[in-house]
Amino acid sequence: MFCTKCGKQLAENANFCSNCGAQAFEKYKEPKESSDTARSQDTPSQNPTQKKKLSIMALVGFIVSMASLITFPLPGGIVGLVLSRKGRKEIEAQGLDGRGFASAGIAVGIVNIVIGAIRTALIIFLICYVIWAAVTLSPFPLTDHYSYYKDSATAASMIMNIF
Repeated sequence: MFCTKCGKQLAENANFCSNCGAQAFEKYKEPKESSDTARSQDTPSQNPTQKKKLSIMALVGFIVSMASLITFPLPGGIVGLVLSRKGRKEIEAQGLDGRGFASAGIAVGIVNIVIGAIRTALIIFLICYVIWAAVTLSPFPLTDHYSYYKDSATAASMIMNIF
């Protein structure tokens, strides 16, 4: 007889499973092996005790999205979003595990893109402000050079008239 919770084979007189501690029931007997049953145990969707393979793409997308929170949010968010989205498609196509990683990677990637866009806009604004302040608030005029030379010529001619 087999455990109804974890599927481990139990001793004939066991009341509880030695693996998971679940109560043993007489209803669940060992299934007869057939070619269909053997094939169905290979697929993870029909055998709940068999672990599914983790989607590496979803995991990498999640890690890139999280790491880019503190480094480069805009490019890292885009890369993390793309990798997580590909991981989700891989999960759906191949029946892999890791949907939570893919969803979290997509969410964090979107947040990174928004943070990166705001940060980039602020940097551009500050650069423009510094350039504007340097041009308009400078004690040395960057324009009006003609009047400087005109006044110098006038001053020189006045000095020459004195002699």
